[in-house]
Amino acid sequence: MPPFNCYHYKKRLGWCEFMPRVGQTVKLNEQLFRSEGWSLVTQTQAIKSVLKIVNAESEDYPALYILIDKEETIAANRLKEVWAGWARVPVNGSLFVCLYSGFLLDLKS
Repeated sequence: MPPFNCYHYKKRLGWCEFMPRVGQTVKLNEQLFRSEGWSLVTQTQAIKSVLKIVNAESEDYPALYILIDKEETIAANRLKEVWAGWARVPVNGSLFVCLYSGFLLDLKS
């Protein structure tokens, strides 16, 4: 399991969302994602494929929230990039997906 919280999907359970704190925006730690074997998905077709796997459509998410840890939250209004990664020990097809907007990341660059 990644050392941070985000949207967690299990095939049998559906979406389990950790309730985020709205407000603070921070830049995602790319090294942390990569060290856990996550992939950054930016190609439109690939993003659609990831969303299809988890039975989600980008139109269903006018506001996307990602928890990095208990103290920091990213809120995104547009889907631009997806981080996707399988849990180290997949249980019932567990898939962790982080959706966020590149626009907010530009604000912190």
